[in-house]
Amino acid sequence: VAAVVWGSFTLYLLLGNQGLLARRQIILFLVGTMAAMPAWLTLRLGQFSFLLLGLIALFVFCWQERRDAYAGMVLAIATIKLQFTPFFLVPVLICKRWKVLGYFVALELLLILLAGVTVGWENVWGYPSVLLGAETTSRFTGVSEQEMVNIRGMLSLLVPGVSSMLISCLAFLVGVIIAGWLWLKVCREKSHDHTVWAMSVTVLVSLLASPHVHRQDLLLLAIPAALTCPVVSFFDLSKISPTIYRLWCGIFLAYPLLGWIAFLCKDLLGFLRIQPLCLLNLVLLTIAVVCVLRHVQVKSMEEDCH
Repeated sequence: VAAVVWGSFTLYLLLGNQGLLARRQIILFLVGTMAAMPAWLTLRLGQFSFLLLGLIALFVFCWQERRDAYAGMVLAIATIKLQFTPFFLVPVLICKRWKVLGYFVALELLLILLAGVTVGWENVWGYPSVLLGAETTSRFTGVSEQEMVNIRGMLSLLVPGVSSMLISCLAFLVGVIIAGWLWLKVCREKSHDHTVWAMSVTVLVSLLASPHVHRQDLLLLAIPAALTCPVVSFFDLSKISPTIYRLWCGIFLAYPLLGWIAFLCKDLLGFLRIQPLCLLNLVLLTIAVVCVLRHVQVKSMEEDCH
């Protein structure tokens, strides 16, 4: 319950900071997020996804408000899901936000020190090898790479027996390059619209290129939706332009329903070797990159009317 409240509160904070939605619309956005498959699966499995959603949403909020000390500390705590953190360090390094990096490193070292004192240094130093072993063996439950909704999961379905570690490393490298390229552009032009699109790309890249992503982790998609979508109803889609921006918002409005369909049909889709949510996220990533290149503006419906 505490994690749900935490994730909902920070998402509400981020939504309010964008100025895209009225208060009633924000409540509908939160209800839609809670009704989506990743939220239900998080509660069913007792996962950390709401905690991570809250941390990344707060990091983005602090990034936008230039509260660099808080941004760095929040990102350090987010290493509880270590596979996502490196992607959010890309804008920190590219945009030379050294204060964010300094507080991140300081708190991370403190957390490592506390871990060494409490669980023993042999466990701290041995953690990488244990993690690597768990990710590359079939002896442990919970990895289930063919059920992952990232590049690794999709390719393991299409090409059984392919090296999952090789896939993970290549996907990670490509993801970092894409995020870094866009953030180089954003840091030069210093445009608000470019920043929200680049942060949306960063979230999508982290979900696609991270070595370990399951359905419940897709709760993070609420962040790019919060940053860019000015509508919560299909009836308002016609007011959005250009067409590619309308498509982006339409996909997010349909995502809760599509997520449930993909989950309920997962056995059939697995038999057909199809990972629809990964493909859908690839479409979203492509749209976000195009929106950056085309200088698509993110604005509320009120601004559009004026």
